Formats: sequence, structure tokens, C-alpha cells
Amino acid sequence: MKLYNKWITAIFVLAISLSLSACNDFSSGSAGSDLAKVDQVEVVSASGFPTKYFAVASGVLPDECTQLGRARQRVVATTIRVTLPTESAEETCPRLATVPFAERIRLRVNGLSAGSYTVEVNGVVASIFLTEDQ
Repeated sequence: MKLYNKWITAIFVLAISLSLSACNDFSSGSAGSDLAKVDQVEVVSASGFPTKYFAVASGVLPDECTQLGRARQRVVATTIRVTLPTESAEETCPRLATVPFAERIRLRVNGLSAGSYTVEVNGVVASIFLTEDQ
């Protein structure tokens, strides 16, 4: 019976650990960073071979001391998820005004099949249609 209780306890601890780690996005940035407040996403393409695709994310930063961090992306099924963090240069900053931004992020589409995809930047979505395999 003691072995059974140890297994139940181990499974319970594992389940709690997995639940807590699921709440933590893999790309939320380093300690002290947050995600940029994105209001709109537009997908644009640039001519050439191969065609290059970009997500243009626009929104606002909370103050003049905050800047955009390095965007990260991953593909999950037919969704290209982009995480755009912010980094604060100072601990204390007068929050006098928000600062608008528009960030152009190159989408890594190589290896994707032709078809419809969703581009998601910090929860805001746009659509893209790849006319040929990448």
C-alpha cells in the first residue's frame, strides 16, 4: 500500500508541475519583461524569389523607457505564433505618455506547405495564404 501512495503522490506532483508550466509561455522573455500591447497585425509580402512575408504589428508601449525586445516565433499546426516582448530600461520611469510602435517581423515560412495560415502576434491575429510550398 505504501508503494501505491508514493505513485499517487508522484503523479499528483507531476500533474501540478505540468499545469503550472503550461501557464508559462516559452517565450515570455527574460525576468522583468512583458509582452508588447499589440492592437493590430497586418501581413505583407515583398517581391523576389523566394517571396518574403512580414507581420507588421502595431500597438503602444507603456512609456518612453520601454522598448521592444527580440521577436520569437514558432509554428503550431496552421498558426504562426509570434511573441513580441518588451524590455524596460529603467526600474522607475515617469509614465507620462504611451509610445506608439509599428514593428516589421520577418515570418519564417520555409518548409510550410501551400495553404491558409493564421499569424498571431501576442494574441492578435491576421491571415496569410501561401500560394505555393515554401
